[in-house]
Amino acid sequence: MVANFKVVHEHLTSSIGDVLVHAMDGDKLILAFVGHAAIYDTLRLSGDVKLTPSQMNLLIERNLTEVFAPIISAKYERGAVGVYAGPANLKYPRVDVTYEDIAGSGKRISADVLKLDAHFASVR
Repeated sequence: MVANFKVVHEHLTSSIGDVLVHAMDGDKLILAFVGHAAIYDTLRLSGDVKLTPSQMNLLIERNLTEVFAPIISAKYERGAVGVYAGPANLKYPRVDVTYEDIAGSGKRISADVLKLDAHFASVR
């Protein structure tokens, strides 16, 4: 059973803008990547809107339990898993979350946390 989902905030250096989520299957680490294109397409964000890596992490974290954890679990449990080759030849199960996964889940991503983030940025 997949459990202990956590957004990895230190993963802000990704050049492709995907958000990394760690989860565990017993003592096995699972890496899940939520693609920025999936988020932009789901939220219907125009090309001139750019979310920062911190905003992307915040958005995924806010929707982790309701939206992303069930998608990651379902894909993992049905074997829709790739392999992530880490340093020193370590290999981890990799789950990629796509727009199709989000749309097919029937769940709605709440972007309210971005409004709150924008408010705090404006008062700094």
